[in-house]
Amino acid sequence: MEEGIEDIVVAGSCADDMNVRYLSPVKTIHSTHTVVGSNEIVVVVEEPKEGMVFQSWQEVEAYYKDYVEQMGFGVSRAQGVNSKMGDKKKIKVMWKCECWGKPDMRARREAKKRAKAMGLGGLGGLNNGVVCKDELSGTKRTSKKCECEARVYAKVNENGLWELKSVQLEHNHEINPANSKLVKEYRMKQMTSAVKKRLFDFYEWLAFMKNRAPKAILTDQAASMLRPLAEVMPNTVHCWCIWHIMSKIPEKLGKCARYQEFVNPLKELVYESFDPKEFQTRWAEFIAEYKLEDNEWLQILHKESRMWVPAFVKDFFWAGMKTTQRVESINRFFDGYVNRKEKLHEFPQKYCMALDQCVRDEVSADERCSKYLRRLVSGFKVENIPKLYTDNKFQEVQKECTRMMYCNVRGEKVLSENLIQYSVVYLVWIVPPGASEDVITNRRRTYNVTFCPMTQEVQCDCRKFETSGILANTVLGFSMKIWLKIYQRSTL
Repeated sequence: MEEGIEDIVVAGSCADDMNVRYLSPVKTIHSTHTVVGSNEIVVVVEEPKEGMVFQSWQEVEAYYKDYVEQMGFGVSRAQGVNSKMGDKKKIKVMWKCECWGKPDMRARREAKKRAKAMGLGGLGGLNNGVVCKDELSGTKRTSKKCECEARVYAKVNENGLWELKSVQLEHNHEINPANSKLVKEYRMKQMTSAVKKRLFDFYEWLAFMKNRAPKAILTDQAASMLRPLAEVMPNTVHCWCIWHIMSKIPEKLGKCARYQEFVNPLKELVYESFDPKEFQTRWAEFIAEYKLEDNEWLQILHKESRMWVPAFVKDFFWAGMKTTQRVESINRFFDGYVNRKEKLHEFPQKYCMALDQCVRDEVSADERCSKYLRRLVSGFKVENIPKLYTDNKFQEVQKECTRMMYCNVRGEKVLSENLIQYSVVYLVWIVPPGASEDVITNRRRTYNVTFCPMTQEVQCDCRKFETSGILANTVLGFSMKIWLKIYQRSTL
């Protein structure tokens, strides 16, 4: 239990079915209690009263900030008096509502500074040869100052403790507890709490996995995950779900001028950029053409390009995943068996039922794959290995086999004694706006395929195999050409 906090349990008196915990910073006040009802806890901070006693001014400030956060307004430490003795410690402090003072208070303060620096009265003029701006004439700046009188005043009493001497709770403006999220300090506090919770969750998860961290992890665009993941799993590649980011485009950019013109070009440069260099070039051209330099959301996305743009993450294995939709489909699967209203003693049984059904579905799928084989679409040997793949994955292999006909090996360059580079020209396939399947275009792109004769290893800079575990059609087409060369030589 926290020091200086008294809890009185009142069983069976919870009207709202929740735990309410009233906090009081002083032992002389006995009105704090906890009402037992459910696992949800609501902390209620008692309003300040004259006579409350604290150990230090920092405790006063922490308590008052908790109270004003609960009420929905910000606070600032407006005044303080230090002792004239040798220690120079604070002996008096006043905290005020953030709306204290006149609306033009800042402008007046700056004007006085300029006037003093110039050695004359007034608000304008020259200061070191520079024309000064008249802050009072500026109408664009807004202010929340409205001369609010809400405040608390504390000082050191005869016992050396901090005592509230004056308390003013009434405001001359509306306050709402829901507005606490509008105060930057409280937002940062909530974010810090979220980060700590994530940190604990990831440590627990890693311990459950016997401290074997994954090589890569895909999450939504949650700021509270960045630091915990970097600390708990420093060697794990962390990327954001591209679907979540792209789905925010209408919300974030829908009100921009020429939105209908640039929405499709934006998607094209994200999905079709081949490497980071091409992405950076196309992004700069896009921003300049549509005059989006001042858009903060796009600035943030560009700064974190390595977290979500396909051109930056294609060197890592993702099993063909670019989004967290597979995880969300699992969540929907369990929704058919358990829900948030499920009682604790019922949860294990329902959860086991869901897992049993999942196992039965997988066994059934395996049986279908072993019993039925798909017809081959080409005569290439590489396609005649369907039992190595599941049915869905084998269809991807077949797609790459059928597209070998669009590959053309053009050039050959010896990079070293054991490394040869081939240039493979391939027609580009894209997914048109509003479509779900990709279609061929007249555009051509050149890929570099490297081959090591000693190890027989082949690698294409499209990184299809590294990302999805499927050989790209460029590699298959190159392999066929090498096989034909070997065959022709053997028949001579």
